[in-house]
Amino acid sequence: MPKTISLEKKDEIKERILKILGVNGRISIRDLSKTLKVSKTTAHKLFSELVKERNLYFTVEIGVEELWRWEFVKQARTYNKKGILEKVIENLPELGFEEFVILFKFLDKKPTDDELVTAIGTSYIPQFMAKLHGDHDMIIYGVARGYDEINRFIIDFNKHISKYNSTSELLNIRKFYGFFPLRQKLLEQFEIQDTYKHIILGLNTDGRTEFSGIAKKFKHGLPHTLYAYDRLLKTGILTRLTYYEKKPENAFCVVIQIKIINESKYFETREKWFLDMVRSSDKAHTEYTFICDISNPDGGLVFMNFRDGDLAERYVNKLMAILDGVEIKYTVITSIILGNMGVRDFDMKHSTQHKILERKGLLPKN
Repeated sequence: MPKTISLEKKDEIKERILKILGVNGRISIRDLSKTLKVSKTTAHKLFSELVKERNLYFTVEIGVEELWRWEFVKQARTYNKKGILEKVIENLPELGFEEFVILFKFLDKKPTDDELVTAIGTSYIPQFMAKLHGDHDMIIYGVARGYDEINRFIIDFNKHISKYNSTSELLNIRKFYGFFPLRQKLLEQFEIQDTYKHIILGLNTDGRTEFSGIAKKFKHGLPHTLYAYDRLLKTGILTRLTYYEKKPENAFCVVIQIKIINESKYFETREKWFLDMVRSSDKAHTEYTFICDISNPDGGLVFMNFRDGDLAERYVNKLMAILDGVEIKYTVITSIILGNMGVRDFDMKHSTQHKILERKGLLPKN
């Protein structure tokens, strides 16, 4: 490390690197050095230090909502023009995936972690499962081919823990920001073009792996693999290459539930919340990990990661002061049983919230 870079400057550059990697986890050291205006040696050293210090894991962020159209395309190509409509439309209900959150409340005793893992069995549906302290005792984020499949999973899951009295609440969600890392078991279910799927499987394991290795493993030519990767980004299935912290430095995680009681008042103040998100991201490490809309009750869930409980409490109070027409409460995540939260730093200029503010002309001009 050159002596001209102070410790304070070094930390500042590392924060910039984290935000860059959140948006583009595959950025080359050369491009990173150009963006930061430092030497390649310095960029490589700081990058390597960050990977070790923050336990960074590079992976894919998937646009689950985009899968159905490309599964449709693959099915359509298997039929001739005469049979395409009848065959493909017949299978439309089974194309694509939906995202769900399941909340559990145990009425007396609670199952152990081992019992919960056993209850999941071989299902590819659950991607994240954690114990909670609050109105609910457990949460599962799952991806399934619609209500029938997710309900079958819940019924089977409850059979395995039937000695524990419990209630569950199923929420169909629409992602609005962030991601949960997806398991290989789920990715293997994608009925998309083979090359697309193989690239996703390879990059999900290591987002910075060489494409030559993916091409060799799945027996594709390198030029074809590179072309397919470029196409994959354009489909929207692959939102971006990013990272998450396997063992987050900030370990106090919460789920904030927003219940809309007056829709007009909520939407009148929602942009103030988005503006605060964008401004906060410019100044500090992003605390948001996943935001989604829910229905019945209408509202949203916000997964966040803080340094301690005081900061979480302070944030909830701030959110209550910003938003009108809502009821807000939060639940603490006490332990993660399956998967990981997508804890990362992120440049909110690349978020849906920023796009909404930009479209409405609510961002200050530079």
